[in-house]
Amino acid sequence: MEQFKESALGAYSKIVASFRVSDDNTILVAKFNGSYGEGSAGNGDGLFIFSALVSHYFVFEPVCVILDLTELNYTWGNTITKTLNFFQEIGRDREEKAKRMFIVVSDRNKDGVARLEKVLQGTGRTYCKDDMEALTLAKNDVAAYLA
Repeated sequence: MEQFKESALGAYSKIVASFRVSDDNTILVAKFNGSYGEGSAGNGDGLFIFSALVSHYFVFEPVCVILDLTELNYTWGNTITKTLNFFQEIGRDREEKAKRMFIVVSDRNKDGVARLEKVLQGTGRTYCKDDMEALTLAKNDVAAYLA
């Protein structure tokens, strides 16, 4: 029989991920800390971030996602676009593709993320100045969705 090695997504990146979900599972907050490699050196980081977010999204199926990148050092590399295009990438139908992501950036990454805007698909992203603004907007989205 062929030999297999243990699968560990965390081995592809030194990025630290943490997730919180609202009591009613309508808002998922994903926070990523660490240093994202530049260019193709960041491919593992981008795939780890996307994979971690996908797994949590499909377990909780929230109405919206808050992506907290305030502690992520990022300058350039395009694999992160999978995460920034999240609902376009994973959307199974028109309703899911229309969901919104609220992205909180900081001085550590705002210039790098801004450079990606020209290659990002569709809409569904709102950039916020802090996590409180993101939370307020997400709560408004949930209320509109449930209305």
